Amino acid sequence: GDGQRTVVMDTMRALADLCAQWKTSHEALEWLRKRREVARIQGEPFYLDATADVARHMQESGDLEGAKQLYSEVRDREARVFGVESERHLSTLANLGWIAQDVRNLEEAEALFDQIKVVQSSLSEDPAMQLRLLDTLSNLADIKKEQNKLSAAADLLTRVRDGFAKHLGRDHPDYLTSLSNLASVYRRMGRLDDASVLFREELDGEETVLGVDHPDTLSTLRNCLSVLRQMGKAAEAEALAAPVVERSIAKATSLITTAATEGSGVIRLCGIFLDQRGCSWLSSRAELRHSAVRALDMQNCNVGALGLQELVGLLSEPSLALAEVNLSANSVIGEGGRPILDGLCQFGGASPGWLLH
Repeated sequence: GDGQRTVVMDTMRALADLCAQWKTSHEALEWLRKRREVARIQGEPFYLDATADVARHMQESGDLEGAKQLYSEVRDREARVFGVESERHLSTLANLGWIAQDVRNLEEAEALFDQIKVVQSSLSEDPAMQLRLLDTLSNLADIKKEQNKLSAAADLLTRVRDGFAKHLGRDHPDYLTSLSNLASVYRRMGRLDDASVLFREELDGEETVLGVDHPDTLSTLRNCLSVLRQMGKAAEAEALAAPVVERSIAKATSLITTAATEGSGVIRLCGIFLDQRGCSWLSSRAELRHSAVRALDMQNCNVGALGLQELVGLLSEPSLALAEVNLSANSVIGEGGRPILDGLCQFGGASPGWLLH
């Protein structure tokens, strides 16, 4: 009966979830497909729901063509069963839009998100729908950026920013993110003054909401510093970074002292915001030249291109005892620092035999 089939479907879904947790994607897909066949008997709403689950799993697993075929089937039938204004139908359109964007079919993606925008705009008296409309505008802005239509992207992101300010407030994370998105487009357009103002507003908000040393706050600080330096305002950038760098130097001093006391041979400075001045300070530390220190771990440190230049002299000393330096891809070195790091990785610095990654 219907009740028994519902229990069976719920069990199959639970088994699929367990398989997904165990990283057995193929088995999870098989359970979802079996659930879909049971749902076919249960009725069309159940069948559409189960089909969408299979499509989502295929999309997450990278089978975009298979996912697109199933979403297309669901889209046409959902429009008939639930209506073109239903949240389920709009969600399916969005998934098709993201797949089109992933495979670089930007015109198709734009058409799908435009279709969503038209429906959401007609229902904009609903507060929840107003927020969903802002998400759709953000998606359209992403497409415009990929098409290099930066002016159109900026117009859309301005609407998004103003909408979040109105509906969520200026201390909401979504509003702060909207500032970053718009600032990034302004930067690509060469509107550095406007980008700087927005990044600084985002920084002030995140310092209040998240704290001065939160990773998101530090990421925004990096953007502020980068734009200021791009504008030729190096002194202003250094003054803005100074409080964070001072705290980082104090923390790094403690970590270096502890490592020296314990004699572990490894100095771990993970996640510390050093920037140029901090890297200059680090390069001068005698502890790094002690024969007992064999490894320096700077994963997730903010180094920056200028900071990396400060470290080049240290890393190139032939007498350096370091056997391993972790300046992994997660370390923030910026676009200008990538060629420097690539060069060091290629030639192994001036100290043969040590591992740089």
